[in-house]
Amino acid sequence: MVKTYRKRPLEVEAIQFVGTKESAIEIADWVAKNWPEIDVADYSYEEDYDYDCLEIETPRDDWEIEKNDWLIKGVDGSLYPVKNSTFIKTYEEVCSSSDGGVRW
Repeated sequence: MVKTYRKRPLEVEAIQFVGTKESAIEIADWVAKNWPEIDVADYSYEEDYDYDCLEIETPRDDWEIEKNDWLIKGVDGSLYPVKNSTFIKTYEEVCSSSDGGVRW
């Protein structure tokens, strides 16, 4: 029998690459803390490097994260990239209410 299902609401951690040196460093630090086996290319020593993309090497493959793309820590702890257009259609920020609860 065919039934109708709704996707369960999930909360994930996410960080956006905004195309700056500071953003690249923040992402590299976050990745190193959570996934030591993943390498984020370090261009901080190059003074005039244009941060249009960020190169990430995982054990399985390599990613190029473009400006405004997101990295998400999934519910199972895995890391994956998401294009900004998909992110804004799929996710909304979780805000804390003044009583300590979460509201959407």
